[in-house]
Amino acid sequence: MLLATKGNREVKISPDDKEKYLDAGYSLFEKGEDGKVQKIEQPVKKTPEMIALEEENAALKERLASLESEPEEEPKTPAKGKGK
Repeated sequence: MLLATKGNREVKISPDDKEKYLDAGYSLFEKGEDGKVQKIEQPVKKTPEMIALEEENAALKERLASLESEPEEEPKTPAKGKGK
């Protein structure tokens, strides 16, 4: 029996559905006769959600780097008068 897991979701699948679940980002495990579960495959392809998050992360890192490289400007305070 094969088990496909992704996050907290666990699904029993047939060997025929193996590729479909790998493409969807699931990790595959096999449950032996002794009851022990062994990992047999991890997803090799990235899901569209993973790709979008990686692109967003890269853009945010670039933005952070540009903000860190800019010198902070001192707030301009109005010139104080001599008083009375």
